[in-house]
Amino acid sequence: MPVGARQRQFLNYYLSLPRHDFGLPHHNAIAPRQIVKLLPWIFIADLKAEEEVTIRLAGTGIEDIQNASLTGLNLFDTYGADRSRYRMLFEKITGHPCGALTDRATFSSDKIHGYYQSLYLPLSDDSGAINRIIGIITMEGTGDSPFLSEPRSLDSLMLGETSGFWLLDIGHGLPSDTPFGTINLTQAA
Repeated sequence: MPVGARQRQFLNYYLSLPRHDFGLPHHNAIAPRQIVKLLPWIFIADLKAEEEVTIRLAGTGIEDIQNASLTGLNLFDTYGADRSRYRMLFEKITGHPCGALTDRATFSSDKIHGYYQSLYLPLSDDSGAINRIIGIITMEGTGDSPFLSEPRSLDSLMLGETSGFWLLDIGHGLPSDTPFGTINLTQAA
């Protein structure tokens, strides 16, 4: 699965952030002025418990396509049948610091319009614990559908089950015991 242009731009920004003593960007390292064009698609979530990942902030582009305010929403309440796979994904992100990319088809009636892609990256607190996830959401069109760069409400587009889970090496290697695919960043563009 190729990493989309917005995800790649955000990933490059993330990888350029100063590393905290524990090898990850500190949750205060994000400088919104440096990523202004990406802000509508960025989210930050607090890791509170095993299945409690609460959205702290969601960009206007994300809220426009969801047609709702997402602040305070537990991401696990949105995963449905994929809940156990997402639990394992977050265990991998936090247990062996790495990034992750997920892909869900968007469709109306029987026609697939594109893919709703989410990139997840860990942030640490003062003790080095991974306490937040920052990420970016994009919608990519299929061959006969244009790139969905403008917000389009999911009232007319439905999300399918997650069709792909991939881990990304962000400088700490990847867990060896993973059921997910992996993306080599040198080939991700």
